[in-house]
Amino acid sequence: MWLYRKQGFPEKGDVVLCNVDRIGYHSVFVTLIEYDNLRGLIKISEISPGRIRNIRDFVKEKSIVVCKVIYINNNSNLLEVSLRRVNTMQRRAKLNEMKEEQLAEKIISNVAKKLEIETENAYSQIQSKLSKSNVSLFQAFQQYIDNTFSLDDFDIESKILKTLKDEISKILSPTKVVLKGKYYINSYDSEGVNIIKNAFRDAVTDDFVVGYHGAGIYDVSIESKDYKVAEKKLDNFKQRLESSLEKNSNTFFEFKKE
Repeated sequence: MWLYRKQGFPEKGDVVLCNVDRIGYHSVFVTLIEYDNLRGLIKISEISPGRIRNIRDFVKEKSIVVCKVIYINNNSNLLEVSLRRVNTMQRRAKLNEMKEEQLAEKIISNVAKKLEIETENAYSQIQSKLSKSNVSLFQAFQQYIDNTFSLDDFDIESKILKTLKDEISKILSPTKVVLKGKYYINSYDSEGVNIIKNAFRDAVTDDFVVGYHGAGIYDVSIESKDYKVAEKKLDNFKQRLESSLEKNSNTFFEFKKE
């Protein structure tokens, strides 16, 4: 199911999700999944760099591909799109966006099933309200779980809103923030090993993970549901550790945040 639809035309340079409809000898015809009645043409030169003997070695009919819009004719529903101009990061981001949207639609589908209404009807009501927030449905649902977004501000019908909150809470979990860094520590004291060991023992709390990387390098990580909380805990940890290490003039350290 893909209920989400964008209006009008994409812009040149936009990365779009396409379904492969038909493969010709010199081109591929696709449907733009996020747009109604828009189709795309991938010329053989836009499929992959280098010489192509058989297009089917690169794309399959009915498969989903990520393309970049390279030419738009507003008088035609057929756009020119490129497969080879999409880099790995763009492809991964677009596919992740698709997965998030599908998960959001699954949540709405569950709402519709519980309330015994049409999924399209439930989706339309929820999407039309939340579209004013300038975030995607998935982002709105995730931020609701993270307590950074209020669904109560959008005048959604009460029975739909209550069921929606219940379904979001069942399927999504709060975002986890992980901050990582490395300590480079060298001690020329005869008790250097114990100095470092005791400093970490006094500084570490239950939510920290510390590992020895080798050659005086120590991995440090802290996990939290809130970035500011994680950052504050990391700062406090650094203060405790460095305060302990500074007591010994023969111990030197440097911290690099990842």
